[in-house]
Amino acid sequence: MTHYAKNFSITHPAFGELELIQCDSDLILSYGNKTQRIKWDLPEPIINIELLGDTIRVTYQFPQGSILKKNLYFSEGSFNFIVPDGICFFVKETIKQWPTVYHRCREGSQVSFRCPDSAEPFVIQIHSTKREHDGKYITDYSFQVGEDVIRSALYPNHFIQVKSFYLYNSPYSGAWPVFLLSKTKLSSEELNSIHPK
Repeated sequence: MTHYAKNFSITHPAFGELELIQCDSDLILSYGNKTQRIKWDLPEPIINIELLGDTIRVTYQFPQGSILKKNLYFSEGSFNFIVPDGICFFVKETIKQWPTVYHRCREGSQVSFRCPDSAEPFVIQIHSTKREHDGKYITDYSFQVGEDVIRSALYPNHFIQVKSFYLYNSPYSGAWPVFLLSKTKLSSEELNSIHPK
C-alpha cells in the first residue's frame, strides 16, 4: 500500500483558511480549532480542490484517465457528503466474448451492455464501494437482465445470478471495482485466471 500525505489550503467564505491533507485513503480537514477526518477510502491522488460557493469540490485522478469529483457540504457543525456523490458515468458497451471482465467505472456509475447473442439488455449499477474493518473491499451492485433486477453487496469472488447470467465481483476488485459477466458459474480458479486488461 502507498503511504503519502498531500497538503492543500483554501479560503472558505465561512471559516477562512482551511487546510486539507490527503493521508493515504482519508482526507483530514483543519479549520479554526477543529480537525475532521473524511473517510472516503480513496487512495487515488487528489489533483484539484476548489470552492463552489461554500461547497468544497475534491477531484481525484484514476487509472485510464478517469476522474472522480466529490463534494463536501457544511451542515450541523461539520462537513458532510452524500453517498454516492461522485459524477455519475453512464456507459454503453458491447459484450464481444464470454466471460467478459470490466473495470472502467467506479461508484455512481451505470454500465449498459449489449450482447449479440442475447435479446435482453444487461445493466450494471455500482452504488458504492467501501473497505470493511478487516481491510476487504465490498461493492454494492445492481444487476438487471431484461426486467429482472437484483441488488447485492459483494465481496471479491462473490456473485449475483439473474436468470441464466452471473455478475461476479472479481478477485481483482478493490477501491476501484472490477466485475465479470458470465453465462456459466465459474470456479475460484477460473475467476483468478481472468485478469483485467
